[in-house]
Amino acid sequence: MDRVILLCLAAAREALCDARLLAADRDVDPERIGVAIGSGIGGVESLLRGHRTLLDHGPRRLSPFTIP
Repeated sequence: MDRVILLCLAAAREALCDARLLAADRDVDPERIGVAIGSGIGGVESLLRGHRTLLDHGPRRLSPFTIP
């Protein structure tokens, strides 16, 4: 898991806490709340790993999740 995902999860939890949606005394269905997070490119670590794989082993070894 890229660091960007971990930071997104931490930001989402912080947003839910700030909105007081995770408080035990709230009658909120956790299946009905969420946080929208966007990223322009995703994890650079995965992108660099995919680039190295491309250079070392060719395009057939790339993960289908690699950003083109």
